[in-house]
Amino acid sequence: MKKWADFLISEVSYDSEHLISIATRHEDTDNGITKGKSINRLTISSDIKNGFTYITIYSGKNSWKPGNKVKTFSIEGSPYLRLDKNKVKLDFLGDLPESSFVETIQELELQPEPITEPEPPSSPRGSLPKESAEELPQELELQPEPITEPEEEEATPEQLSQVNDIQQQIDDLENILSNQKFSEPEEEEATPEQLSKVKKLEKEIKKLEAVDVKHEINQTLRKPNKKLDDLENKLDNSDNVKIKTPESSTQEAYCVKCKTKRIIKNPEETIMKNGRPAIRGICSVCGCKVFRITKIKK
Repeated sequence: MKKWADFLISEVSYDSEHLISIATRHEDTDNGITKGKSINRLTISSDIKNGFTYITIYSGKNSWKPGNKVKTFSIEGSPYLRLDKNKVKLDFLGDLPESSFVETIQELELQPEPITEPEPPSSPRGSLPKESAEELPQELELQPEPITEPEEEEATPEQLSQVNDIQQQIDDLENILSNQKFSEPEEEEATPEQLSKVKKLEKEIKKLEAVDVKHEINQTLRKPNKKLDDLENKLDNSDNVKIKTPESSTQEAYCVKCKTKRIIKNPEETIMKNGRPAIRGICSVCGCKVFRITKIKK
């Protein structure tokens, strides 16, 4: 026997706005029509959109009689169910009898549902107080993460000397500011111009600490050494004048800290990357490292 439809509706009930509240649905199977179950209007509309077919049925003396096909449409996003083609905001499934599931549903709605409080989760160390259990996650979140500081590189003596010079300038400015502040009323503070100078000097200190000034120092040291080389060349060409060469025991080099030429203590000969010979050692006065470029031996 050919199936009438996927689902069959035998009873229906409407609410105050004439929308289906409960409908009794049956299934048309090979073994016959099943016992009815209670569903709502949204289930019927969703099934029809998914390709299932619905019709109404009426009970006879010993069998069921088929009715009309149920159709769905939407108005302003809300679905409606009807047998005819009238698109109004009302459901209509013909003259089906009122659903017998309405009374049982109303009785179930009137019975108050028992309120069961959720049991706290069991803990192997026992239950915690409510206040401590709520505050525990916050305390864990506030724990600071370990901070790993980067390794600092050692500064060269030349860099330290320049930093000391700039620091001395900062100290002089701070002394000037403190004297001015002492002579003025206690309520007044340093002027913006004075503060800007201090900030500029602090920025210069940071730049000098981060920049490698070895190349600049070598360039400055080459200038006096070049003059000495020129003088030595002139003296070599002269037959009457004799002077000690840089290879003598009392070799001198320019000291950055003393800001003048000093005798090299513990001199050592070395070769630069460009192949030029040089002498390095220690200042005999302050103990700072000194460096001098020598003449290329012919």
